[in-house]
Amino acid sequence: MRRRLVRWLVIVALVAAGALLAGPVGAPAPAFDPRRLCLEVLDVGQGDALLLDLPGGERWLIDGGGDPAGRFDVGRHRLMPALRRAGVDRLDAVFATHGDADHVDGLRAVLADVPVDQLWIPGRRGASRRMSTLVDLAERRGVSVLEVEAGAAPSAAAPAAVRLLHPGPADGPPPADRNDRSIVLWVALADVSFLLTGDIEEPVERALLATTPSLRSTVLKVPHHASRTSSTPDFVDAVAPLVAVAGIGQDNRFGHPHASVARRYLTRGVPLYWTGRHGGLRACTDGFGLVVEQRGERGALTVLRRWTEQEVAGWSRVAGRPSAPGLRPTPAGSPEVRQRPPRRGRRRARSSPERTDDPVDAAPAEVLPPAATPDLIDEREWRRRRGRRGRLRAPW
Repeated sequence: MRRRLVRWLVIVALVAAGALLAGPVGAPAPAFDPRRLCLEVLDVGQGDALLLDLPGGERWLIDGGGDPAGRFDVGRHRLMPALRRAGVDRLDAVFATHGDADHVDGLRAVLADVPVDQLWIPGRRGASRRMSTLVDLAERRGVSVLEVEAGAAPSAAAPAAVRLLHPGPADGPPPADRNDRSIVLWVALADVSFLLTGDIEEPVERALLATTPSLRSTVLKVPHHASRTSSTPDFVDAVAPLVAVAGIGQDNRFGHPHASVARRYLTRGVPLYWTGRHGGLRACTDGFGLVVEQRGERGALTVLRRWTEQEVAGWSRVAGRPSAPGLRPTPAGSPEVRQRPPRRGRRRARSSPERTDDPVDAAPAEVLPPAATPDLIDEREWRRRRGRRGRLRAPW
């Protein structure tokens, strides 16, 4: 009996010692590393939701997804669980880049459940009903509402750097297309930078090329879910990212990512990761190296791609496209587009020559690199597995 009692006392002592070493019971793990900058692309279906962990400890949420049809509460059932898995218990800033449902509807649940210091919007003039509803909720909750078009500009504590690239202070009526009002942010830590583009389309891409001294960024959040209205060749060349990420829903009705846009990145040796195919994504840097990870359903992270400090430094020194091992740029002096070689045999006429969701013939093929990258080979195989008629369906 005495031996059994001693044995139980030893077990209890060991358990208590383990609890003391591990910290208070139920204490959450650190949500971020103060030496790193991390961008997490949360999987909210067809829409954008980006969580930015800044090295000073600030946490920003950029957009929150949403269902335009209003049949599903993305904020409650997709965004909030993702934020809890990431250890978010408060947010220093929330950005609603523009007023479309797939960017702002999910933010209502965030404002209702999470303490938020600031809500950033493009402006109140011409705001959509959804944006106005979000602003009203923020004001009722005591959240400061800041308007970019009124001259407000976000900043972050050192050592991170933040630049607001679009929109500028209001000097005319808002654009008719809400996408072109999107807030565009450039965030950097040392040699690594992130360009966050909202849903900007070709007109804003051209304006940024004309007004911004350098758009070059290590990580690009692909504009407008890789729609064919964005990611123009000149814009992609100017940014010259090491990696591109996007919030795109599995089996979405728009056929995103558009075949020509996916090809545009991959033929430049830029891996394209998107949530409908890869799940939640996280890109982290200490300012010198870069790692892109995939977040599983239970929160576990798996490395998808890693760039060493030397590889990032090599990319930083190159004035053109990425030069890291495994990334093969298009040869200098090559034409931007070449014609597809004629196919053998007769080709059946199409009933609709303007069709744009065909994964093979949506646009002329761009120049391929000297040797196809693994990303491009994988993309071709995936494209072959998608349906060629009607709604495009991904196999995931």
